[in-house]
Amino acid sequence: MKKIIILLLVIISLFSCNEAEMFIYNSGNYLTFNENAKKDSVDVSFFFHPGEDKLEIPLVFNLTGNLLLVEQEFTLSVDESSTATSEDYILPENLVFGKNKVSDTLYLCINKTDKLDLEKCKLILRIEDNNNFKAGFKDYSYKKIYFSNLVSIPKWWTSDIISYYLGGFSAEKYLLFCKVIGEADLEGVELSQIRQYSLTFKRYLENNHAYEKNGDLITVPVIG
Repeated sequence: MKKIIILLLVIISLFSCNEAEMFIYNSGNYLTFNENAKKDSVDVSFFFHPGEDKLEIPLVFNLTGNLLLVEQEFTLSVDESSTATSEDYILPENLVFGKNKVSDTLYLCINKTDKLDLEKCKLILRIEDNNNFKAGFKDYSYKKIYFSNLVSIPKWWTSDIISYYLGGFSAEKYLLFCKVIGEADLEGVELSQIRQYSLTFKRYLENNHAYEKNGDLITVPVIG
């Protein structure tokens, strides 16, 4: 008897989910961001983009419903919990979703303001209902963006990078490394290529002594 009850509950649950999905697909056009805001956010530091005063952040939107025959405007709002002010960012000039698309990308511009040296700004964007679209599933209807000019270890500078290639992280070493190899972001780069970059950096340090903030020589452990 218990097994029958459990089976019925599962069937009811699946039916409810399907009903919700059918409602979404059959009751108009819904717009969402492409990521779950509870699990994913954007975190950017100008520190990793030397010489840049502005950065463009892609905002990817997904459409649930009918493909558009013509591009249509949608509405974004800035959540009141945001700490970023209007001088820190520029929203996309035209908030439109393209025709015949299930996904479209616009770009947010963030500015390198003086306060980013001292604090991390938070910007939360929300999709609002308008005559063309409704905001989709709650967790996908907003996006969290954090930006600063603060020093932090990039994700790609892992324990293997520390042990075998570049050693411990420091702002001085990182900025010089980027200058020497001509790259600032090695996320997704193969370890074989990172090894080549590390060897290039090692050769540079052998001929050009450089120092950490505390006066120690900048060195790397890569063998070769």
